Amino acid sequence: MGVGLMMIGVGLMMMGVGFDDDGGWTDDDGGWTDDDWGRIDDDGCRIDDDGGKTDDDGGWTDDDGGWTDDDWGRIDDDGGRIDDDGGRIEYDGGRIDDDGGRIDDDGGRIDDDGGRIYDDGGRIDDYGGRIDDDGGRIDDDGGGIDDDGGRIDDDGGRIDDDGGRIDDDGGRIDDDGGRIDDDGGRIDDDGGRIDDDGSRTDEDVMILLLVWL
Repeated sequence: MGVGLMMIGVGLMMMGVGFDDDGGWTDDDGGWTDDDWGRIDDDGCRIDDDGGKTDDDGGWTDDDGGWTDDDWGRIDDDGGRIDDDGGRIEYDGGRIDDDGGRIDDDGGRIDDDGGRIYDDGGRIDDYGGRIDDDGGRIDDDGGGIDDDGGRIDDDGGRIDDDGGRIDDDGGRIDDDGGRIDDDGGRIDDDGGRIDDDGSRTDEDVMILLLVWL
């Protein structure tokens, strides 16, 4: 019976029938089946149907963009990927990167190298230690809150809003004249003052003396 089947096969080959149906065939030399594209190839070991394939040499599956690649180790579908070399998930900007360790979506990020959340201005930065949103900040290096003037600064220790301030270096409140100054110890508002160095109060004193006389 085996001889009979062999003879039938030989007869079909002689007739030109073969194992091919519009592209789909099996070849023992290359060992693959192909139907217009999709094939299993022992040399490359892949199944490919209009993009999607498994390849032992590169070890990846791809379907119009998304693949896993042993050489690179990533899943990529129009941007989103996991990459073992860089260890990141990325989709149109947003990513986690083991090298830099950040989530980035058009600005906002956590970065282990700098340790910050940044969204168009506002950030926490361990390197500089600050929250900054177009002016207002806490800075460990300078330790200040600054919003177009008003600030607390550990280096100078002051609140300053276009003039009025408490300054540990000079220890004063100054709002366009009136101040308490520990160095001179005085309250001065355009003339009248208490001065520990001279111990005097002077506010139109000369006028009062003239009236009294």
